[in-house]
Amino acid sequence: MPRHFVIPMAIMLLLAATTKTPTAPAPKPSAERMRKEMDAAWADLLSADELTAARAVLRLAAAREDAVEYLKKKMRPLKLSKGHATRLIADLGGIEEKAARAAFEEFGYLDPRLALGDEELRDAMLDKPASRRLSAVLCDLPIDGMSGEKWHWYSPDNKVYRFNCGEAVSNRDVAISVALIGTVGRKATWARAIRAVAVLEYVDTPKARAILDEMATGHPDAAPTKAARLARGRLQK
Repeated sequence: MPRHFVIPMAIMLLLAATTKTPTAPAPKPSAERMRKEMDAAWADLLSADELTAARAVLRLAAAREDAVEYLKKKMRPLKLSKGHATRLIADLGGIEEKAARAAFEEFGYLDPRLALGDEELRDAMLDKPASRRLSAVLCDLPIDGMSGEKWHWYSPDNKVYRFNCGEAVSNRDVAISVALIGTVGRKATWARAIRAVAVLEYVDTPKARAILDEMATGHPDAAPTKAARLARGRLQK
C-alpha cells in the first residue's frame, strides 16, 4: 500500500496494548462534548504528522461505540459515476462560487480519477474554466492553490501529471491512475479514511464491520477500499 496511506506500526501496537492493560472506565462525557471530541479527532486524522494522526486514532479507538456511530455518518465508499464527475467539473468552472466550492469539496474525497480516464482528465484541464481548480484537486491543494501565474502541466511518462504554478508549485507530480494515488502525491482524505478503517477494525463490533463492508464496495483500486477489504479479511479469520 502507498507509503502515505500506511498505518504506522506504532499505532497498531498501541491499539493492541490497550486491550492488554484495562483501566477503570472514565465518566461518559456529555453528547455535546463527545461530538466536539469526535470532530477534533476526525480533523486530526487528516494530518500529515504521523504523531498527530496516531493520537487521533487512539482517541477514536478508546471511544469505541461512540466512534463507530460517528464514523458511520462520515465514511462513504469511493464510488463516482462519470456523469456526476462531469457535472462536478462543470460546477468547478461555473460562475456560481457556492456551487464551485461544493464541487471542489466533493472532489476532495470522491476524486475525479475514480470515474474519468486519462484522456478525459487531459481534456478537462486544457485551458478551460475548471482547469486550475481541477488541478488543485489532483494536487490536494486548496481551491485557489493554482491561481498564480505561469500555470501549466504535462505528463512526462503517461503515469503522472506534472504541475507548475509560479513559485508556489514546482514540478508537483500526481498519479494518473487510481491505483497510484498516494504513491505519487498525497490524498489527505483517503489517508484519513484508511486511519478510520484501522479504528473500525480494532473496535470490531457488528456495526463497525457493517461500515467496513460498505467501504469495501468502493473502487477496487482505491487504497481505502483495499484497506477495508484487508481489514474484513483479517476479522473473518
